[in-house]
Amino acid sequence: MSSRRSIPALSLVAVASVLAGCTAGEPARAADRVDCSETTTELRTAMADKPVFSAASAHPKLSVLVSLMAEAEMAKALDTARNLTLFAPTDAAFAAADPNAMAAVRADKRKIANLVSHHITGVVPQPANGSPAALQTLRGTSLDVTADGAGLRVDQAKAPCASVEIAGGTIYLIDSVLFPPP
Repeated sequence: MSSRRSIPALSLVAVASVLAGCTAGEPARAADRVDCSETTTELRTAMADKPVFSAASAHPKLSVLVSLMAEAEMAKALDTARNLTLFAPTDAAFAAADPNAMAAVRADKRKIANLVSHHITGVVPQPANGSPAALQTLRGTSLDVTADGAGLRVDQAKAPCASVEIAGGTIYLIDSVLFPPP
């Protein structure tokens, strides 16, 4: 991945929450929201030569995020951009999100774009163990990324699995939806 370009034209606004849907209104435990074994070597290989949107579309546990990207009309921009890091909430993370917040987001295309772009940065996080690194998102907001023995923590979300390297950058599966500040 030699010459990567950023996407300043993609000044998108990030949407706020995600769909609920766990048993009897109880959210899934964080540990249940990301299963690292599902990102197999075969899946990593299938995602490796794809840009951001196409790579996310290839992962079976990112269908909610992919549908939000499509609704926000971000697919083409994300597939032409390079050197991006996507902190990708899994479908289970969306299911555990506040249903009212997600309903508000889904009702407004601009809020959807805000939510999605709050999960994307133009750099790969490299925080020192225990020291947070503040990364600017495509939305212009900030995410605090911290490394620990269990992976990365992105604000309140955990990214317990190794990153997935793709043609358009890097994807980390996270266990929570990151709602942007108002």
